[in-house]
Amino acid sequence: MSQENRTTRSSESDETQGYFDMANNNERFYSFEQRIALKLILENEETFILAQEVPYNISQIMNKRYLNENQPILGSGSFGTVFICWHLISKYLCAVKVHQRCQADEILQQVNEYKIQNLLNIKFPNSSLLLPDRVYVIQESINYFTTFAGMEIAYTTLDEYIAKVDIQYDEFISIYHQILQQILEMHSLRIAHRDIKLSNIMYTCQKGWLISDFGCAQFYENQKGKYSIQGTRQYLPPDLRNLLKYNFQQIECEQNLFDNDIYSFLLSMLKVYKKGSSIVQLQQMLDNDCLLQQMPNEFKIHGKSYNYIKLNVLRGMNKVPIQKQFEQEKDKLVNQIFEEKNQSSEYIIELVIKKLKLYHFSSTDIWHSYLLSPDDERNNEFNLNIQTNQEVNQILQKYRDLLSNDFKQVEDNSLLEIMET
Repeated sequence: MSQENRTTRSSESDETQGYFDMANNNERFYSFEQRIALKLILENEETFILAQEVPYNISQIMNKRYLNENQPILGSGSFGTVFICWHLISKYLCAVKVHQRCQADEILQQVNEYKIQNLLNIKFPNSSLLLPDRVYVIQESINYFTTFAGMEIAYTTLDEYIAKVDIQYDEFISIYHQILQQILEMHSLRIAHRDIKLSNIMYTCQKGWLISDFGCAQFYENQKGKYSIQGTRQYLPPDLRNLLKYNFQQIECEQNLFDNDIYSFLLSMLKVYKKGSSIVQLQQMLDNDCLLQQMPNEFKIHGKSYNYIKLNVLRGMNKVPIQKQFEQEKDKLVNQIFEEKNQSSEYIIELVIKKLKLYHFSSTDIWHSYLLSPDDERNNEFNLNIQTNQEVNQILQKYRDLLSNDFKQVEDNSLLEIMET
């Protein structure tokens, strides 16, 4: 059989024809994982919004090294990385928590996380990180999504802060009672945080030190009960740490969720009070009764009731601000990163295209949520305050041409003519 006949029969086979049918079929096929994720997003429109672009000056290049060099980072963990960003529509600095490659399970976890945070915003607005915007969801591929959650800007984490400054006793007491008060507020709503640690405590200028990252948090009916073990292992009470010592699977066991939060809180505060001690040494100070008796009374509340602790927390005390030198150095670092980015042609091109995409593709309900209109001329390119050069302007003009109403897509299935030489 000739090569030509073999090729002809192959192209007419049922398998090949089936691919042509699929290519020409406009019906979209959703995987089971994708259907669940999209259902969760659409059923929680007050929290999530599925979009083609996000209103933050954060690069879509989610390479860790690139972001470390080009984007100020507040913190990172298993539930995402938090960056300092500029809101391109509302024009304010904010913290943005980015969670990559999310599947249905991660979306469900975030539904729970941001519902809890929204409830705390309503009930205790002066002692919780504000979520000023909905969580933007970008679909990366068939089964994977990336979420961008904008939050009230925070200066630093307590982990970073104690590594760079020496905290005096009055400042320590201020931090201690601010966080303890927030734990009591959460549990008054039957919410357990389940992952209190220094990297999850952030500082804001207006509200002081706040508990953040509710990725492990949950609502509960009873403090005591059978629950799965959640959180960072080193900050768990000794009985739970021992259960996890030789078992790497998720375990359910009898726990007291309030006691667990108090223990992780005390261990975190002990890390501030006994700066330089290892986590094992700090655990021994809390777990050994003889060592615990030598500690201040602030560290002797584990196992006490909610009402007992409530009577002993100091309310309305003056919040000691972070040390001025640290604040100035942090401001200088963030401003330096943004200034360097604004001098980069690649960043300017990416930023302007991002803004044009927001203007061109965003649905009207996004604009209404900002009390703006996409038809408003002043929002056309969001009042760009950047300097461009000729090369940048040429590239941006090509992109504007693609978005213009005069640009038409022409279907042409014919093959290009091969020129003989």
